[in-house]
Amino acid sequence: MASETGRLLPPGQTGEQREDRAEQRTSRRAGVGRASIFEALRLEAHESAEVSNVELFSDLAVVVAIHVLSDTIVEEGRIEDASYSVTGEIDQFSEPPVETHQKWVWLWFFLRVEFLFTTWHAYMYLTNLCNSYSNNAMGVRHYGVIFGMMILTVLFIKACQNDDNRTSVIIFVVGHIANAIIFAAEARIGRPTWIDPDRYNNILHLSRLMNAIYTLEIIGLLVALVFFPEDDTYLLWGGLWMAITQVALRSFLARYYDSRPNYDTEKLFDKEHLHERFGLITLIFLGELCFAAATEAGEYLISLCALATGMGAFLNYFAARVDARTEAWHQSAESSVCAQQLHVPLFCAIPSISVGFVQMMQAEEREGSHETDDAETNKMRTGVILGLASGAFHVLMGFLELLTSDPSEHMATPNMKQGVRVALNHFVGALLMASPFIMPPSSFAIFVSGLTLLTGLVQVIATRTQSDQG
Repeated sequence: MASETGRLLPPGQTGEQREDRAEQRTSRRAGVGRASIFEALRLEAHESAEVSNVELFSDLAVVVAIHVLSDTIVEEGRIEDASYSVTGEIDQFSEPPVETHQKWVWLWFFLRVEFLFTTWHAYMYLTNLCNSYSNNAMGVRHYGVIFGMMILTVLFIKACQNDDNRTSVIIFVVGHIANAIIFAAEARIGRPTWIDPDRYNNILHLSRLMNAIYTLEIIGLLVALVFFPEDDTYLLWGGLWMAITQVALRSFLARYYDSRPNYDTEKLFDKEHLHERFGLITLIFLGELCFAAATEAGEYLISLCALATGMGAFLNYFAARVDARTEAWHQSAESSVCAQQLHVPLFCAIPSISVGFVQMMQAEEREGSHETDDAETNKMRTGVILGLASGAFHVLMGFLELLTSDPSEHMATPNMKQGVRVALNHFVGALLMASPFIMPPSSFAIFVSGLTLLTGLVQVIATRTQSDQG
């Protein structure tokens, strides 16, 4: 069933009912009708036309790809251990450990996530434009573009699994070129009647600037292909080049638009769509912690700790939000770009937390099956991974909170001011990063999960306003 605007409606819902639901959501955002703290834990229902099913389907490909990359880290942890016989003694006749780039495995992981995020980010902007131009009714050609991005993502991951870094970057370059061409073509198909002329002109202008940025990024990768023939070196310099251009060029572009007179941040992209896309893919990433809780045999306690950490991270990211606050996407172009770029290390931190818990389960299982001289060393290393990743998550959440702004003074204010909430996240992050070096590894998982869950609950209470309590 469709409304007069062409948006799909849930079965049995009329256009009038949808308008009533919109008014109810507006009232709730203003602090009307909140009766208890449990209301603060409720997520707003997503409208079916805001983010399409095909977009969610394509997000799964990216999340699974990063999950595969994190699995390689877990496998590296297994490879470096000595081989043991059935009796628990070191097997002198077993094959020696495979020679790997153990010290570089985390760096390769971060660089590959950067390439995956850049691909997803570019095609997310493309689907945002397609949604706007098609009035949230994307056609067959749009499905073909999204499916093509998924194919490139799978090919990129297969190349990474084969340690063929040059091929993986070349696949990325092909996808980047295709995205630039399709974005320019989509922007110039003609102005739909529901797109005002100012926004249409801004989109055309942005398309030309983005083509220049894409060209510079691609030229840098192709030049590196010539000057760095070694496979690993090419991935290193290509990844660093993309990280620098992602931050520098897009920040410059954002400041350029913010400096333009009478520029409206809504005149380019649908900000609500951007906000929802980032929220949904982050939600899927947090599911990695649920997967980690059940992925390995071993003690029940560590599995519960992994799940509790996921719950705390969920509360911190989704539930701890002040009603009627101004999100980073609506502040300015620069704050929007900063918020988007902060999700790159966030998408590295969440799978890394999962890796830490999985490796901790494996260390407990190995310790139970046979005594090893380096058992405590392995557990200590796993604790460091878990501490750094969980600490980084809280530090990043503090910076994301800093990019928003609370309601003005004449509106309901939260229990805890924004600066205090930012400081709380940063303090918890620093504490988690330092704790593995001063705390026994066996109890560190409990400490991480308990502190993360407690911080999430405190954040939910801290972001409630006086009108919520009334």
